[in-house]
Amino acid sequence: MKSFLSFFSFALTIGALYGQANIQGQIMDTNGQALEFANILLYQSADSSLHKGQLSDVNGYFLFEAIPAGDYYLEVKMLGYDTFSLNGIAVAEASQDIELPSITLQEAAAVLDAVTVTASKPFLEQRAGKLIVNADAQITGQSGSLMDLLRKVPGLVIVNDRIRMAGRPNVTILIDGRPTQYMDVNALLREMPADNIARIEVISQPDASFDASGTGGVINIVLKKNIKLGTNGSVRLGVGYGELAKYRANLRLNYRNDKWNLFGAVGHSHRSFVERMELDRKVLDRTFIQETYEPSTPYGYNAQLGADYYLDDRQTIGIATRGDFSRNNRTHENNSQIIDSETGNLNQAFRTDNQLKRDWWYSSTDLHYTFDIDTSGQQLSLSGNYSRYNRNSSSDVSSTLLSGEPIQLDDTRNEIPSDVDIIAFQGDYKYPLSKHAALQIGGKISNARIDGDLQAWTLSEGDWKTDEDFSNHFILDEDIYAAYINANFSIQNIEFMAGLRYEYTRSEGTSLTLDTTNLRRYDQLFPSLSINIPINQTFGLALAYSYRINRPSYSNLNPFVYIIDPFTYQQGNPQLRPELTHSTKLSITYNKTPFFNLEYNRTNDVMQLVTEQSDASGIAFGRTINLDAFEQIGGSLFAPLNFAKPLSGYAGVMLYYNRYSSAYLGDQFEADQLSFTGFLQLTANWGKGWSSELSGFFVGRGVDGIMRHQPFYGMSLGVQKRFWNDNATLALSFDDFIFRNWRGEINYQNMDMDIISSWETRIVNLNFTYKFGNQYLKARKDRRSSSSEEKQRAQAEN
Repeated sequence: MKSFLSFFSFALTIGALYGQANIQGQIMDTNGQALEFANILLYQSADSSLHKGQLSDVNGYFLFEAIPAGDYYLEVKMLGYDTFSLNGIAVAEASQDIELPSITLQEAAAVLDAVTVTASKPFLEQRAGKLIVNADAQITGQSGSLMDLLRKVPGLVIVNDRIRMAGRPNVTILIDGRPTQYMDVNALLREMPADNIARIEVISQPDASFDASGTGGVINIVLKKNIKLGTNGSVRLGVGYGELAKYRANLRLNYRNDKWNLFGAVGHSHRSFVERMELDRKVLDRTFIQETYEPSTPYGYNAQLGADYYLDDRQTIGIATRGDFSRNNRTHENNSQIIDSETGNLNQAFRTDNQLKRDWWYSSTDLHYTFDIDTSGQQLSLSGNYSRYNRNSSSDVSSTLLSGEPIQLDDTRNEIPSDVDIIAFQGDYKYPLSKHAALQIGGKISNARIDGDLQAWTLSEGDWKTDEDFSNHFILDEDIYAAYINANFSIQNIEFMAGLRYEYTRSEGTSLTLDTTNLRRYDQLFPSLSINIPINQTFGLALAYSYRINRPSYSNLNPFVYIIDPFTYQQGNPQLRPELTHSTKLSITYNKTPFFNLEYNRTNDVMQLVTEQSDASGIAFGRTINLDAFEQIGGSLFAPLNFAKPLSGYAGVMLYYNRYSSAYLGDQFEADQLSFTGFLQLTANWGKGWSSELSGFFVGRGVDGIMRHQPFYGMSLGVQKRFWNDNATLALSFDDFIFRNWRGEINYQNMDMDIISSWETRIVNLNFTYKFGNQYLKARKDRRSSSSEEKQRAQAEN
């Protein structure tokens, strides 16, 4: 700690010795109106290499900082306008400030008679190694939960709370870069409002700077944070109705000057939803028909508070904290019939009510320090995070025989309090070796402790008695130590990136009830490699390889039993092993952006949810096990759709061959399927603030472990109006107005099951947003042009 504080003080002292050169200006149209989202590019005159680039703010202003002495020229580009060029920008000394004259963009001749062009972020941004989904850029899906928003992401398939990316299971979910595998991630995704989300990053080939966890790809959910200048904010209100009513409201405030960026937000939501499942299974001479109706009515509250302080032009420190609370009390209803398969006679019919109560609280505090050591790109970043997740839930299951022969139907009660504490520290250092080579090194230490105490009781002769078979106090303690190195270099326009990450894991699972401990220690090297080869000025080839791990989650390791009805339950598996994946991808790039990809992935010890049943009792249960291998080969095509004005959009197709192979239930299990996925989004800007959107997806036949599913699809539409100088927005959407539910089947060994899973659809939503404040103030010469969050995003993208 003394060494760290000494280095920290030294870094602050050295950083204050450096001066800065700033270049700023403003972008206008021919009517004198400010243009937001114009692309401003600053090039070095000597070799025409791009030095920096940024977008103009809402008042048309831009500011380049830390510009070393030299000669530069400027280009400004924007859809619907002619490109503007400005030569002869000379920076003579480090302390110089240059304020350019106002830049006026001329409307392109080809669109003078077309509808008004409104600059905005696209819904999808395809970049090297990742797909960015800008949540605010779409009209539909905004009023639901984060889970509803994820359903809009191309290539993601969500059924029964399980997420698959392009057919690959075991996707890693991050929230602002932090892991969620120790939490009740399904509760977070289902009950966190979608309008808290700024963007979703779908990362298919993470480099060595990312945690090695995530064999099915990484989804990073970035929460909103206001970074505009001055004092400003926004208010958002929304209502919706499908089968149940829903509403939401939030307020965001921000103050920013040359030294401080202060931000905060509060929100409240009632995000109700409905799910159903129908299960038809044959057990010897009996047929079980089970129908489950699961309404949920969570009430959620969230708050955020933080500050960034700019020590000088090169150093930033900051703190941010947020909290989310949700309460979800509901009753799930299950109706079951047991029928004689030969005669068709009803043997028994019964109803099961499960009264569920769940409160959860998620809080997170971040500290960070960033030091731009020099103008060549040398940088040091240090960060620490503490997260806590608390959940108190209970379940009261009661069954009633409706008709038929008497059977034993025991009432049960469970209480499941759990606490999760996660602490992590990370450091990253970037060092440019030359104009064509750079190194990045870093390390991370994290500890997670999860304490869950499941207490179970059974009603016997009018008294609640402890059920020792189902009660379990389980503690998981996991430490991960990691270090990595990334090298980037280019040889004759061929770009290389080679990375190596080392991770050591110590995981100890203890059942205090059973007095058993499962201790695991393992370490692994995770290499990554990418090569970008230009074919010509427009097209190129990109080859990437990575090796990754996926560790079992707490919920899968905990041997608890969750009862659905007297003949169906789910159970954890403390013997789960981590899975390891080799992943390769070949891409054809257009302007360095992948649009056609070929992939091959192989996962050993793949963790897969399966179903098993007892013929004697008729009881079926689900649990996650390790299957020997999962292989996938296929490709994807992404393309923008540019029709005649005012239509634009995005489309893509995926075609993958998936194959499972494993010894399972005393036999060799083999399953394969060629699967097709398609998605489409069309946007029309009609002028005068009006726009509309149509989006849809189609998923063909697929295989998911021992389950196979039929095609399913959905389509949504919306319309939006901007007014009050574009400060206010009113949006109306109709989500999933066309849809087909998920239908699957299991036919393996003694199992013969048909499954239908459905969720709430045909939802009408109305959203109102108003932005206020003086965020349109002119930038001061000494102000910062980007907050620490912007820098972190730029670092991640680089």
